Amino acid sequence: FPSHDMDVPAIIVLPDTDSVEYGGQTRRVRCTFKVRVYLEPIADLSRRFKMLHAYRTWLRNLYNGAVQLGGVVDMASVVNTDMSNDELGGDSYLTVEATVECVKQEAVAITA
Repeated sequence: FPSHDMDVPAIIVLPDTDSVEYGGQTRRVRCTFKVRVYLEPIADLSRRFKMLHAYRTWLRNLYNGAVQLGGVVDMASVVNTDMSNDELGGDSYLTVEATVECVKQEAVAITA
């Protein structure tokens, strides 16, 4: 993670979970990860609110449609967002975090 005196805005991508589901002749792989944006704390409540919501909207719309992530992803979407205050390296930041879910469905052939 970045150390003290991080330049903001800064974006950090954190791995989260994955799962594999089998059904019929298909395999569905779901991977989630978190995208966290660190922002400079702002005392003015009105400016803080506008900035947080602007970044939240940007994160929500970031993954609309197909996305290339080392292969074809059938669907990538933001399934959750959160806004909060966070501390990193002893400094306080405003944060906007999105949970992104990527789903890939593949045809599989079962052999015995």
